[in-house]
Amino acid sequence: MECVAIDGVAGAGKTTVAKLLAEKLGWYYLNSGSLYRTFAFKCLQMNVDINDTESVKKCADKIEIDVVFDKKTGAQTIFVNKEQVDFNKLAEPNVEFATTIVAQVEKVRNKLTEIQRHIASNFKVVMEGRDVGTVVIPNSKYKFFLIASMSERVKRVKKRQKSAGIKNISTEQIEKDLQARDERDMKRKISPLKKADDAILVDSSNMPAEKVAEKMYKIIKDYNAELDNIK
Repeated sequence: MECVAIDGVAGAGKTTVAKLLAEKLGWYYLNSGSLYRTFAFKCLQMNVDINDTESVKKCADKIEIDVVFDKKTGAQTIFVNKEQVDFNKLAEPNVEFATTIVAQVEKVRNKLTEIQRHIASNFKVVMEGRDVGTVVIPNSKYKFFLIASMSERVKRVKKRQKSAGIKNISTEQIEKDLQARDERDMKRKISPLKKADDAILVDSSNMPAEKVAEKMYKIIKDYNAELDNIK
């Protein structure tokens, strides 16, 4: 499958790196986490009790999510029940928290995994998330797992929240939230966050996103060149 799977912990820089890599390759970009945040956002908008699994399951039948790509830039736009999603709203702390809850519901994961697989089957795409290389598209030709130090992750999350207009969240609270998210992501029963056996580990702590994307791009190009030589 002609796709790139980038998994990793929250705040490791997956989104920025994936966008840059997609641009270098001339491929489309998909943030799988944004699908889960969109679902969680719509649940909150519908006043659904996210801690009630049965209520969340019912939402999976009511919430329709569509992804549209810009043919020139490769960027994604998401629509939920035909309405375009405001990405800034998806960055709000209550949505982030709700996402970690609804993402543990099997019916939700199955629904959103199907959307991602459909996209991967029809487009050359750089897809980033938490179970892309292990569950969504395990037969992807290129897989990376991105990590970063906690201090760097906190800094990046704070910067992202600031750009989304979210203020007055302390560094201590962000670190606490990240630790809690890691715990939920790695220990959930369904599709836990983990590195695929054949994924390349990349530590982005001391590298700007541009260098990380360039490193991945070089690995992909070198791999293709090696295949051409074999042929």
